[in-house]
Amino acid sequence: MTDVVDGKFYAFGHALLGYGKLELPVGPAYIHTVVASIQRSFKLGDATKITGTLTRDEQTAVYGIVGMTPPMIDMRITVERYNDTEKRTYNCQLAKDDYLSPQLVNSIINGAAQAKGELPPKTP
Repeated sequence: MTDVVDGKFYAFGHALLGYGKLELPVGPAYIHTVVASIQRSFKLGDATKITGTLTRDEQTAVYGIVGMTPPMIDMRITVERYNDTEKRTYNCQLAKDDYLSPQLVNSIINGAAQAKGELPPKTP
């Protein structure tokens, strides 16, 4: 966060994805670790709660509103696995965005399917 003024926040000093107008959830996070790389370091973390909405993603910065709730998609996945005796149901919410939502759905499905380990190998 670079600055918060009258319930509006400004951050980064550069673009996040360069999408322009959007509505993505933002809030504090717990950072588990930093993955260092010469090419591109990044952080692995979990959001702790939604406290606002990112509304602009421009070249010079990102901008949003504290306390504004973004539109979200409710998603429920039930997984039955060969190596688990019970069905597992995952309830989650994902950001509603034309570009990011399909990628998020893919990540959620893969995470739920592989929560108990790798999938079995294909048999001939």
